[in-house]
Amino acid sequence: MSECQLTTYIRDNCACSQGQAACPAYPTELVFALDMSQDVEPATFERMRSALLSILDDVAIAESNCPTGARVAVVSYSANTKYLIRFHDYQRKQELLEAIQNIALEQTSNRRHLGEAMRFVGRHIFKRTRKALTMRKVAVFFTNGPSVDSAAIVTAAMEFKALNIAPAVIAMRNSPDVQQAFEADDTGSFILVRLGDRSQDQNAVLTRIKNCVICYDHCKPAQECDFTDAQRPLVVDMDLTLVVDGSREIRADQYAGVQELLGSVVKQVAWSPKPSVADGRARVALLQTSGSLLPQTSQAVKVEFDLQKYHNHIGLQTHLRSMQQQGGVSSLGQTLEYALSKVFLKATRPRKSRVVLAVVGAETAHWDQAKLAYISQKAKCQGVSLFVITVGDHYNSTQVEELASTPSEQHLLHLWQVKEWERGYAQRFFRAFLRVLSKGMNSYPPAHLKLKCELMLGQEHRQGQGQAEWEVWREEEEEEYTDEEEFLEHTGVFQTQIALDQVDTIQAFSRGDGATPLPRPQPNSNDACFFKQDKGGCENYTLKWYFDTTQSECSRFWYGGCGGNGNRFETKETCEGLCLRRNTSKTLIRVN
Repeated sequence: MSECQLTTYIRDNCACSQGQAACPAYPTELVFALDMSQDVEPATFERMRSALLSILDDVAIAESNCPTGARVAVVSYSANTKYLIRFHDYQRKQELLEAIQNIALEQTSNRRHLGEAMRFVGRHIFKRTRKALTMRKVAVFFTNGPSVDSAAIVTAAMEFKALNIAPAVIAMRNSPDVQQAFEADDTGSFILVRLGDRSQDQNAVLTRIKNCVICYDHCKPAQECDFTDAQRPLVVDMDLTLVVDGSREIRADQYAGVQELLGSVVKQVAWSPKPSVADGRARVALLQTSGSLLPQTSQAVKVEFDLQKYHNHIGLQTHLRSMQQQGGVSSLGQTLEYALSKVFLKATRPRKSRVVLAVVGAETAHWDQAKLAYISQKAKCQGVSLFVITVGDHYNSTQVEELASTPSEQHLLHLWQVKEWERGYAQRFFRAFLRVLSKGMNSYPPAHLKLKCELMLGQEHRQGQGQAEWEVWREEEEEEYTDEEEFLEHTGVFQTQIALDQVDTIQAFSRGDGATPLPRPQPNSNDACFFKQDKGGCENYTLKWYFDTTQSECSRFWYGGCGGNGNRFETKETCEGLCLRRNTSKTLIRVN
């Protein structure tokens, strides 16, 4: 017997419910939020308050903690959210209505922050609710127009979807930011209405709020509530790479929870029946961090399957259930690099969006940290969306915050035990994220990364042009290690890292024609400006300055450490002080 069948049976056979159409149909926690920002006039506020009272006319108010009727809370908001009436303040309807009638408009110079108010309601007011199998959480917000925090409204809509909160916004003026944000819901149950001046229009608007939000019965929905099935697979034009942290820091029960979570995620997406054909549907690949302790080894990434293998969720779920945890340390940077270079860049018939869903439970290995920072930045600059789910408490919070795309509130989730309720929250939140992605609400890369991405991509472009003026190599060959313990003992991976710039690396310079090697120039030598930009032989990337002989200017570049040449400066002023002064008195000669 389904939930609706059981509910109908009880209603038909219980004497206290026969012949009644109760509102709310289920026990409900109901929150109203009144806009008190700077542009709300007394007449406008009176319309809000009158509408609130009209809505409550036919609503049964709970007179105890028993799971029947509605408990009501009221808040006001502008830049901050303030409690006016709490759930437990009034258990008599007449007293509640009188308290609402006595609410006065507060004068303020604060602008409207609807998104933050919505997030406050979801995270704090609904934190403690009555316990009931069919308990509903409903939030109705009044607004006098567009808000200054449109991104926060999108975040709130995603969180409401994950928390199973049914929202409605009653707008005094047009609110396109709310209309766009509510597209994060694919069922049509997030409702935005405009409250007109005519009483007839107001009655129609408030009736819809009652029937389709507060009094909504999903077993017997009103005809005007045309909602779609929440279980229908989403059609998203994307290439999705799942990255799973299989390191030893993940407990067995957490790993099993991750498998269940990813199984629910892949079930809600409409996968391409022919992955090799550009049909506007999704494809998926799965990578797992492997257990190797050695840097720069192919063992650091285990390819579970690529974008071409599966075309429905049944095969995907079977593979996920049989996946074995790899153990060892986390090498998230190398795994992400593999996703970029081997999965996305080599994919035929690439989809519109590229998404990485990374499940992280441990801090990445010491030797992998610089690569993770660099590759995650590169991925963002290439338009890849990075969604991160953390598990447990062994991860590095700074690493995952820098890894996730922005805004981080829409791209980063923290789970603990990966229990069923946590998996449900994450599954619903990620579904809302996919809707936001398909509607193009966020930019990849975001505008604030434009300059940094131009520097990074410009550097890579310049490195790929022409023949190097000077070739750099190490005279000291790297030793090979077959035993991981011998490698760790020799290199001291888990010891404090010596600053790479302080290591004296023995190098020689050649003109490329077999001539006698030239002595290595000192960093601030007058000859330093002659050399081409050199990022060094390691991957501990930091931003430095070098003199570009082609453009006759100082530019930034990513220096990886270990060697390089003298054309590398800590500041732009140092670079210009040496090289621009020389350039005005002497023409630089390009050495081929």
